[in-house]
Amino acid sequence: MIATYRHSTAHLEIAAAVRRVAHCMAGNQTANRAATYARRVWREGPY
Repeated sequence: MIATYRHSTAHLEIAAAVRRVAHCMAGNQTANRAATYARRVWREGPY
C-alpha cells in the first residue's frame, strides 16, 4: 500500500513537471515529444 502510494505520488510529480515543460514550449508536437521522454525516464530513470 505504502509502496503503491509512493509510486503514484512520484508519477503525479513527474506528470506535473511534464505539464510545466510542455506549457513553456510551443506546439503539440513538442508536448508529445516531452511526454514520450517522460515515459522513457519513468521506465529507465533520469540518467
